[in-house]
Parts: sequence; C-alpha cells; structure tokens
Amino acid sequence: MRYALALFFALVGLGCLGLGAYIGVVGVDRPLPEGPNTLEGRVAEGESMRSPVGEDFLYARVRIRSASKEGGGVTHIDRAFGNPRVRIETPDGVRAILVGSVDDWRVTSTHDERTVVDALSDAPMLTDDDASGIAGTVPPPYEITVRALRVGDHVAAEVRDGRAVRLVVGEPEALAADRSKRDAGRLPIVGLLLVMGLASLGVAYRTRP
Repeated sequence: MRYALALFFALVGLGCLGLGAYIGVVGVDRPLPEGPNTLEGRVAEGESMRSPVGEDFLYARVRIRSASKEGGGVTHIDRAFGNPRVRIETPDGVRAILVGSVDDWRVTSTHDERTVVDALSDAPMLTDDDASGIAGTVPPPYEITVRALRVGDHVAAEVRDGRAVRLVVGEPEALAADRSKRDAGRLPIVGLLLVMGLASLGVAYRTRP
C-alpha cells in the first residue's frame, strides 16, 4: 500500500513539474498551425443562414440557455447549424475543407456573440417544436450564444485528408494580443505547478516503503 501511494504521488509530482516546464517554455496557448499541412486564408462565399446574433453565418454552434432565476441557467439547445464544409480563399487558390467540431476551434476572446431575448422567434434556425418546447417548459428571458464562421473570417488550419484537425479563427493581430494577455498570467500558474510538483515528490519520498 505504501509503495502504491509513493508511486502515485511521484507520478503526480512529475506530471506537475512537466506541465509547469511546458507552460513556462511554450506558454498557455499552443502555437498557430504551421508546416506543409497548414492552410491559411479567408472564408469564401457560400450558402449562409440567418443568425440570431450578428451577421449571417455559414456554420455555427448555437447555445440557448435560460437567463431567468426559474431556469437556473439550464442549457436547452447546444447544436451546430449550417454546412461544416466551407471554402477558403488562399494565395494558391480556393480550397474546400471540413471544419470539424466547433468546440475544438480556437477563437479570439471577442469572437463569440451573445444576446438575451424574450422570444425565440429571433432564433430562426429552430424548429417550431424546439421553440414551443422550450417556451412551454421555462419562461423567458433566454441567453443565445453563437460561435460562427462567416464570410471573410481569417482562418489558419492544420488540414489532413480535407479535414481541419486544428482550426484557428481570427485576425493574427487579435490572436497575438489574446496570447500576450494569457501569457502575462502564466508565471503564477507555473509557480503553483512547481510547488505542487515538489510537494507531491516530497510526500512520495516520505511514504516510500
């Protein structure tokens, strides 16, 4: 039993030290996609859908949750709408890619758009059953959040077999500014991880057989 505990704390300690070293060297964010499989450009024209927030989109994740005390912040809709296959205008021509899960996208801090509404008629992509089901269960208001790809958005992607395994959406300057803000707070994170790692190794040493 003492051996198992010592091994557990040793692994935790090494993991914390390794993660702290990685964040200290690389930073909080992964670097932007680069290399021979990288595609960079702007989203080209395509079939769009009317958005409940902001401009029309080609593909988006829409979340609708209760904004009232009675609703308790419960999420009613968390769904992707539109066509995940989009065309990107690059210096080498137009390429079509499959953008994959919206949850995996990296976006700027101001990319997601939100609004609070009193009626779901402002969410045109919902079916009548969706809207009436939500309204009949929980009273308004409702918070709508949209994370979307729109015509003209700047993207960088690592593409394999026509699919974006990594997708970054946003102007390079905005992405760099976000990274700088997050990196400014990485020293406390690195310090905490180092303390946790050393403490765990100390516990492992004391509990060894």
